[in-house]
Amino acid sequence: MFMLDLSLFRGKPSQRKVALFLFRRGIRVASDGGLYANDLSVAYSSVAKINSVDSRVVKSTVKAVLEDDKLRAVFERLRVGVDLREVAPELGFGVFMVIPEDASGRGIISQVTGALAKEGLGIRQVVADDPMFEDPQLTVVIEKRIPPKLIDVLLNLSCVKKIVVLN
Repeated sequence: MFMLDLSLFRGKPSQRKVALFLFRRGIRVASDGGLYANDLSVAYSSVAKINSVDSRVVKSTVKAVLEDDKLRAVFERLRVGVDLREVAPELGFGVFMVIPEDASGRGIISQVTGALAKEGLGIRQVVADDPMFEDPQLTVVIEKRIPPKLIDVLLNLSCVKKIVVLN
């Protein structure tokens, strides 16, 4: 099993920060060194500003990614996807986050979605952070606001530490 190995950036916290930013946002690193959100070009200066680093840090991060075969294989294939979390209220959807007891545990998504299915709630989107990230969480967008009784049901699942209702 391959996990995103950022050991290349050990001792280089700014580059590590940029690499994680690119990965989490799905920003692709092209073979020519360009950055892309799907087919839209992303300026180094924009990435630098968001991460409070100099553009040269972004450039050196991209160079390092392209020189590492495993990282290159990952970063050249990244894609940006739709995230309904912020627009859920306008669409009439409900959103909640699950803070897991152990993010690397198995069955978290199935337990949560099973509880939603038992309540007859349709799921519009599920976004699960990889356990390698700091404070990973599961965000669920459902067809309507979360009923209060469902919060208690979810909190009683063995995999759930906390529920945060966002809408």
